[in-house]
Amino acid sequence: MRAVRIKVRKGTLGVHFKNKMAGRRLTERKLAHRIGEKRVVGKLRAIQVFNKNRNPALAAKARADAKYIAGSFKGKMPVKYPQGLSQRKYKEIVGRNRDGTKNYLYVLRRSR
Repeated sequence: MRAVRIKVRKGTLGVHFKNKMAGRRLTERKLAHRIGEKRVVGKLRAIQVFNKNRNPALAAKARADAKYIAGSFKGKMPVKYPQGLSQRKYKEIVGRNRDGTKNYLYVLRRSR
């Protein structure tokens, strides 16, 4: 079995990790709004994995930025920070109480 090598060129994400956190995240937010949160998070996670042994400080920055972007967006729509990390829930009627009100059970929606 051959090892798979993914080629990542410098500057393809448009984010420079020498910049301060606020500037980096502003650029990442604009990029996530344009191309979608999943693609930006995927690229940041790839940078994190490739640099975890060679440059742990850069890997930590990439991981923190990926978590921030994942929590701040749902697709291309910006939401408040922790809402992007939550899964969608829906109500399922379980039964009725004695007074006639419905009992609900909140169930996680499965992804397709």
